[in-house]
Amino acid sequence: IKPTTSFDISYITISYFKTVLDFNITLSDNSSVYVIDYAIEVRTIPGFLTIFPVITALTLVVVLGDAIIGLFVGVALSGFLYNSYNPLTGFLDVMAKYFTNALTQRNNTEVVVILLFLNIVTGLIRKGGGFEELSRILSKTVVKTSRVGQIVTWVFGLLVFNSGYLSIFLVGPTMLPVLDSLKVSRVKLAFIVDSTASPVASMAIVSGTAAVVVGYITSQFQSLNIDRDPYWTYIQLLPRLYYQIFLLVLVFLLALFERDFGKMFTAERNARVRVEEYTLSEDESVSNSSQDKPKRWFNAILPLVFLFGTIVTGIIINGSIMAENKGIPKTFKNVLSNVQTRRVLIWASMSTITFSSLLFVGQRLMTLKQVMEAIASSIKGASPVILTLILAFALSDAVHAIHLGLFVSNVVSSWMPAFLLPTITILASSAVSFVSGTSTGTLGIMFPVILPVAYHINPEDSNLLLGTAAAIVSGSIFGDHCSPISDTTILSSSVARVSNTDHTKTQITYALTANVIGILAGLLPVGLELYPVWLALIIGVVYLIATVLIIGKRVGTYKYGENREIVQDENSLLYRMYLCVRRKHNR
Repeated sequence: IKPTTSFDISYITISYFKTVLDFNITLSDNSSVYVIDYAIEVRTIPGFLTIFPVITALTLVVVLGDAIIGLFVGVALSGFLYNSYNPLTGFLDVMAKYFTNALTQRNNTEVVVILLFLNIVTGLIRKGGGFEELSRILSKTVVKTSRVGQIVTWVFGLLVFNSGYLSIFLVGPTMLPVLDSLKVSRVKLAFIVDSTASPVASMAIVSGTAAVVVGYITSQFQSLNIDRDPYWTYIQLLPRLYYQIFLLVLVFLLALFERDFGKMFTAERNARVRVEEYTLSEDESVSNSSQDKPKRWFNAILPLVFLFGTIVTGIIINGSIMAENKGIPKTFKNVLSNVQTRRVLIWASMSTITFSSLLFVGQRLMTLKQVMEAIASSIKGASPVILTLILAFALSDAVHAIHLGLFVSNVVSSWMPAFLLPTITILASSAVSFVSGTSTGTLGIMFPVILPVAYHINPEDSNLLLGTAAAIVSGSIFGDHCSPISDTTILSSSVARVSNTDHTKTQITYALTANVIGILAGLLPVGLELYPVWLALIIGVVYLIATVLIIGKRVGTYKYGENREIVQDENSLLYRMYLCVRRKHNR
């Protein structure tokens, strides 16, 4: 077509099903003039219909309590809209297009493999034993008071950072007899175990949860053509995960000051004043190792140390090689920004599987057949999570194809100030994750819907992008932590030998406290750029200390081996201040 070509759009016909563009094209050269009438028919999807698949998926997750069914229907409805409202083609696209694409994309496959391998590591460590002996040593040497017992449990949960499931299965059974002897309530143990499971795993740069989050970020960056390193972006999110940080600080402060409030205070007071002690029946003893095999404490530590060391070594080597290949300095930031993280995690987890197998077989704690059985059992246990993850990837591709993010961003950006987006996001993510009980499903739904909104509002505003992404992760973890239908909530109450209802009722107050302070001290003021992130963390901790000291009631310390129960200062500081003012008024 020569520069003298002229185009004229005669008219545009728009309907709910198609848009027709009628062109009048004039082509001319030195000797001739050609006039062509041409019509282009474009499929049209009304913007308000693009949100229908996600709303339907959320509704099914809430009603049925099953993220897999909800995500599957969401993908099918997206295909229905994309294929000109053809239900048969939309249904077939679930498997033939979106599900297959989710499996064949290398980034998605690597995330699935990492999750699977880390689950195998968890299963082998549980099968090898060792934590029973570690528990016995701790109770005789270090953990002698209820305060120390809770703090050690908290530290133990922080150390088992690479998997929420691993943390629950190792910390819970290990500390249950210890805290029972110190007259700490089992619901308090369940709370500490639950709080150091998913929240810690979501902040650990070498965990399966981190790999999932990085996978979602990568998927959205590719869809939006954002030129940022996904893993470095995830690292930048960590100080903005206010809910997880403040929840962990709250757990420590409650143990340090030995204060509680809400239903947890009642449970702790009852545990301190009881005369009889809990005794573990045979069916309550949570151990997957053979009873006739020796229990060695280092079998609980060595695999984790090996995993962490292998990951750190792999990051340094791989990141340095990639930086050298690009001809850039091998600085800390350049190494982390260019490392092939998922590949390193696959190498490290596979090496740890081999190391753990040789460690346990070499000590004759397991046979090769038992190792393979443990691996098979771990793969089976991870199947629902992996299927949910694949469907979440498929939904991300499907809603991107019908431009859901663009519609939502246009609607939201027209009325909502940018600084409110992270706050609205964490409230929405918290609600979705609480009613669905899944962080993986919530991440899969919220990332493709919300992250494009933050980007389209202002592509140059990295503060908004990071704050919104962090709000998605924090809100998703909130529900995974305290929802009564969450797998980690159910597992935490199970290993602590308490009812799931009691566990949920006693910890919900603390979860809400951490979330509210995270919004008031972090998301809102940082979104308004009133102060930086580091100052938000300091202010949030001050709020937490004030909350524990003013609202919390002192439970008291129980010292192991002494037949005494101390319950003192049951009234909170706030109530004692009220009594003081009242006495002065009466005078």
